[in-house]
Amino acid sequence: MNKLTAGQIESSSYSNWDEIVGNKRLKQTLRSIGERMVGPTKALGCNLLVTGQSRSGKTSTVELFTSAVMCNKSTPENFQPCGDCYPCSQQVGRHSLHEIDHILAGGLDHDICFLPLDGNRCTQAELDTAIEQMSSGPNYRWICYLDEIQGLVRRHLDHHLLRTVEQSTRVNWIMTTASTKGLDKMFRNRFTELSTELPSVEELAIFLAKRCLTPSINIAWDDNSTLVRLAQRCEQVPGKALKCLAFASSTGGTLTRELVEDFIFAPEDNDE
Repeated sequence: MNKLTAGQIESSSYSNWDEIVGNKRLKQTLRSIGERMVGPTKALGCNLLVTGQSRSGKTSTVELFTSAVMCNKSTPENFQPCGDCYPCSQQVGRHSLHEIDHILAGGLDHDICFLPLDGNRCTQAELDTAIEQMSSGPNYRWICYLDEIQGLVRRHLDHHLLRTVEQSTRVNWIMTTASTKGLDKMFRNRFTELSTELPSVEELAIFLAKRCLTPSINIAWDDNSTLVRLAQRCEQVPGKALKCLAFASSTGGTLTRELVEDFIFAPEDNDE
């Protein structure tokens, strides 16, 4: 098995629900929505606004939900991405979020399409194109994942999107943001809001140990207290801890107490 690069370790996502650390309510809500979507009633989930600090795992959790919904073999009883079918092989949810043309139907027997947008990069023209795409093909259900809605707020594009949300009948909107500052109340009233939940120090340390033991990562550590200390130093934020693991992988493959104590978390790891 090829070893993951430092960048891949830092951005690695979940492959099943048991891997998720923290975010218990978000996990439960998305699983419940997804199980109904892939069931015989072909229900459409509610619109979600997921808030929480950067690197707290909200995007990775939403990506797992999307992969499970898009998977051709996913059922209410086994709501997991299989890893083998066409949508799974395309790694739905992990591709560049700004690629407006990344629209994928799961096959002739699959009526769900997925469209990811990056709120920090999406232009007015791209937003119009997305709206047009989701308005066509009335027999399809859509998952529109908008990462960082604040990017639209800063450019005053959120009001344009509000009209679309109000008129959507077959679109499941999932939006994420570190802060709801400036987001129109009328907009928020049309979404169910969920906040991310950070894991305990012990939970994160166990998660990090499992990640280190993953064959494609294979990072040694000098003592279990080192993992606990990393969980403390990163303030229990999973994404920050993964940055440190990525650095350890690129500098010899061993996570030491000295490395953990000396590691500097960049300013962009913190919220604005």
